Amino acid sequence: MREALNRPLDTANPYFPWRDRCDFTFDLLTHLPRSVLSERQLDLLIWSMKYNGVDNVPTVNTIKSLNAMLHSMCGIETVEYMGKMGHRYFVNSLADLIAQEAANPRISAHLEYLPCDGGGQVGNAAEANKWLREVDPSLATPMIRLRAAQDFYVFEPALLTDRTVCMPIRWFRRGSTRYAHAWSMIEHHTIDTDTGVSAHGWGVCDYILKEVSEEQLHLSFPEFCNRHSSFLHIPLITMLGRYGSDEDVEHRRLSTWTRTDATKPNPRRVQASGAEVMAFPIWLYCDDTSGNLSKKWNKHNSFLFTPVGLPRSLGHEEFNVHFLATSNTAPVTEMLDGIVDQVNQCGDHGVWAYNAATGRVILLLPFVLALLGDNPMQSELSCHIGMKGKYFCRVCWVKGVDRQQEPDAEDDDGHSTDGSEASATGENGRRKKFVESAQEVLARIKRFDGTQTEIKTLKTSKGIKDTSLQVFIDRLASAMKNKRTAASREKALNEAVKNLPELVFKLTDRVGLDPHCDTPVEVLHVILLGIVKYFWRDAVKNQCKSKTARKELIARLDSFDTSGLGISPLRGETLVTYAGSLVGRDFRSIAQAAPFVLHGMVSAESYEAWVALSLLVPLVWQPVIDDMDAYISRLSRAINNLLAATARWTPRWFNKPKFHLLVHLPDHIRRFGPAIIFATEAFESFNAVIRAKSVHSNRQAPSRDIARAFAHGNRIRHLVSGGYFRVYRPQEDRPPATGSQSLREQFRRTKPAPADFLQANRAMHEIPKIHDIVPAIGSATEVPFSATETFKHVGHSSFGVAASQHVDVLENSCLGNGDKCKAGSWAIARRRTRTDSGTESTTLLVGKIAEVTRDVAATARMPSHILLSHCQETTQNDKTYNMPALNTTSTWDVFASNDVLCTVNVQHNCAKEKCKATSHLVVQQERQTSQQTRPVIAHTGTSNWILNLGQMRDAAVLQQVAIPQPRLDMDACIESGIQRELASRKDTESAAAKKSSAADGTSNTGKGPRSRQASNKSTVAPSRSSTRNVSRTISVPPAAGPSQPRAQVGVLAPGPPHYPPPYNAWQSHAYAPVNARLQSVFALQPDPHYASTAFPSSSSSQSQLGDFGNGYASGRAHPVLRETGGHIASYDTPSREHAFEI
Repeated sequence: MREALNRPLDTANPYFPWRDRCDFTFDLLTHLPRSVLSERQLDLLIWSMKYNGVDNVPTVNTIKSLNAMLHSMCGIETVEYMGKMGHRYFVNSLADLIAQEAANPRISAHLEYLPCDGGGQVGNAAEANKWLREVDPSLATPMIRLRAAQDFYVFEPALLTDRTVCMPIRWFRRGSTRYAHAWSMIEHHTIDTDTGVSAHGWGVCDYILKEVSEEQLHLSFPEFCNRHSSFLHIPLITMLGRYGSDEDVEHRRLSTWTRTDATKPNPRRVQASGAEVMAFPIWLYCDDTSGNLSKKWNKHNSFLFTPVGLPRSLGHEEFNVHFLATSNTAPVTEMLDGIVDQVNQCGDHGVWAYNAATGRVILLLPFVLALLGDNPMQSELSCHIGMKGKYFCRVCWVKGVDRQQEPDAEDDDGHSTDGSEASATGENGRRKKFVESAQEVLARIKRFDGTQTEIKTLKTSKGIKDTSLQVFIDRLASAMKNKRTAASREKALNEAVKNLPELVFKLTDRVGLDPHCDTPVEVLHVILLGIVKYFWRDAVKNQCKSKTARKELIARLDSFDTSGLGISPLRGETLVTYAGSLVGRDFRSIAQAAPFVLHGMVSAESYEAWVALSLLVPLVWQPVIDDMDAYISRLSRAINNLLAATARWTPRWFNKPKFHLLVHLPDHIRRFGPAIIFATEAFESFNAVIRAKSVHSNRQAPSRDIARAFAHGNRIRHLVSGGYFRVYRPQEDRPPATGSQSLREQFRRTKPAPADFLQANRAMHEIPKIHDIVPAIGSATEVPFSATETFKHVGHSSFGVAASQHVDVLENSCLGNGDKCKAGSWAIARRRTRTDSGTESTTLLVGKIAEVTRDVAATARMPSHILLSHCQETTQNDKTYNMPALNTTSTWDVFASNDVLCTVNVQHNCAKEKCKATSHLVVQQERQTSQQTRPVIAHTGTSNWILNLGQMRDAAVLQQVAIPQPRLDMDACIESGIQRELASRKDTESAAAKKSSAADGTSNTGKGPRSRQASNKSTVAPSRSSTRNVSRTISVPPAAGPSQPRAQVGVLAPGPPHYPPPYNAWQSHAYAPVNARLQSVFALQPDPHYASTAFPSSSSSQSQLGDFGNGYASGRAHPVLRETGGHIASYDTPSREHAFEI
């Protein structure tokens, strides 16, 4: 029989806190993240062990009791909530999860608690503007600890080494030194002329911000208060006021000081009781996934989070994705209410945790840095109507035009004026910004003003779609239903109002987020599952329709060399045949390969857009930004070129609102760091884990059961990582957390035996980061140095090895950045040279790896030297691929492995050499050679190569050897696209008329506008029909001169940004406004907000279209293009506009 579970814990047990190895293995097996065991499977496993004579096997009930005992001691609490709408759901304790992160030695050593100033270099969110400059200083780590255990807090006076006084307001790190942004403080002495009473104290100059390093700090506030007489005569607690300007200082004119109570220390100092206080920001993610393995949809709304302070490489691992809550009944806004309660409770009271990195108890202050999710989910969290609405952008004010609101609205043949009029100033089609909040919508109900239909129209016109608010609106409207008199309606309404929750609108006020600014563009769905998917489906279904073309495309995909890209070989048959059912991983490969497989198979305009897209993708996924300003300039140019090339292809693509979201990406990168940091691939893959937990539950209480299953999983993760936890008897209540350092004595950690067991068993490597992955090296051949290719081409002098000395020639190896390299791969190397002045200069060159060698006696698993054959780079991009051309040479050089920066992808210049699919490759089936063959490309010529700048890996290095791309002229591109569209319409109408005439034997003359309307529905690019009642048009303003009219055009520029409203932004009108089409071609006006903040202002009075240095708002409605004989001949008024239905 098993021993009683309540026997005293043996801390000397090698499997502590488990009682023995059997307990540990069964606890582990029942809580693996992806290999979930059902109770039935566990019962079969126990039976099998007993049948084979294994002694002391526990029963299922014993295992459950063990889990409960361990969970009560060091587990995650699952909290029950009853939502405002009446749904019950469960949320895992955010405080417990955060405390585990700090107490986990595999995590705490990598956590960053202070924002960092990298001097323009940004590799994580701690170095970006949001955490560094915008977060409330009282949350963004309000203190630092210096020598002699002095704690310096924000908004407390501090004495500097030069005996001046300052008030730190924000701490940050630059390199290894900590700094403060601080206000100066000066002594103030005045005498009242009437009473003769003198006043002595301090004045804060809060109009000047200076930097103070930690070396300059001398005494903290408590120490200074005790010893001020030794340094200054005026006590620091005597705060008289603030100076708002130099003039105030000169005239000794003080304003009232209201920020703090100068007589008391910072409240966090009192709360910490001597412990360190640190920030703990999180990325909060929400998504919906199915709880079924079948195709039947079983929607579960789930919330997850990861710590912002982790490096990107760790933050995107499944090991560091934490589950908070899920429900198949409660909407996300109702669930978010409970999560907001926890976030604010943790922010108010802090989270006590054991810091495994320092061995001290700390107080953590969690806050949400940003809300992540796909576009529909971010819209729902923003109470935004969504991307199919007239206000389809949740970030800025630009909006589409409702046909029903047009001044000259007609039937379906009528035409609308130009589009984005969020800030229109002209007489025709004037629009104003809507400022009615959700509270006012509710007040309208209380005034009995309008029916439900009118309220629905009101919400549509303002871009509001608040699922939480709608429930209460329906309740109020239902209460008044069938009430005939005003008095009876008022009485029923008052009764219904009494039953409303106390705080209906509280999310923004309490969580400290603006969902319109803090929902960054999600690049996975916007680019890979958006633009790349749109383009690829068009290429396969519209431009490569014939069987011959598709076979050629499949052959090119199969022949594409993927070396250096870090992806598997492409399967052309799958990518072409199932173009409508691909996933993000497939589109990631397509984006890097498209320019080399689509040349000559799509139109020139389409191919230009493809190349621009492939050049943009690696910039977006660049993990580290060395110079933010230079990077934003390159990114803005790449976005401009993609939009311009797309407009030249066909303006119809701008029916897709995801094109517009690109223009907000540079601003979000400045605020949150590289886009790859807030990409959601790691969260999306975690959906499979949630689904597995759902499948292995009894479906009776999914929110509770799934939350508890993840809570047990977090406990296993923490314990097998060697995490610290407080020890007490299972039958005791969990002791309260306090700030006393005596808590250190309560903490113990898991013994190393469980981790050693997992390290030694490959089957358990499914649990991420329990073991360290060591770069693998392939087979090595030991040969004399004189027998190597290196000796043949460079000799021994530059290599520093004797000819008779033996070296290892490696078949496969890894570079310092993890790239796999072997002979035949291409790489970028750094050549170091000494100048005459003795300084060292470096140049980058591209070459082909000929040999990889390593010293026989070397203990490192890295190669020692790499032999490269240089390539001659051209000074201009190839005309077809718009990427650098390479020519092989006979120049050889050997480099130390640390000077080979990365491997790159180089493709044959098939467009120039006119390579065809004339070769054949035998097909492997079931791992055996078959009788079938498939065509592959036969390359002709071996000296012409193209450096693939679409490579997503090592994008930062590739940008250093890339030839700068010129900025496309947006005006000319859109005008060209309009002309092509008109010509296409004309050809389509002519073909339709001939076909109709041949079929009916009649002429098309006199058929009226209906036939023209029908023919206008033909498409150039695949796009869904426009949103109902919304006309998305293209128009051209008049030229500057009467002769030779030139269309000035604009495309999808950012509209006026969101500004903080005087009411609750979360539940309000959601700032949902952006133009849902190519913005009709209007006079653009620079927006001062963008010009003064994230983007450089334009000095030109005529805004350059596509220059994202300015935000744009539409001007007055212009006369628009009128078609005359298929040519751009004249301009006319909006009422006679030829509108493109896109």
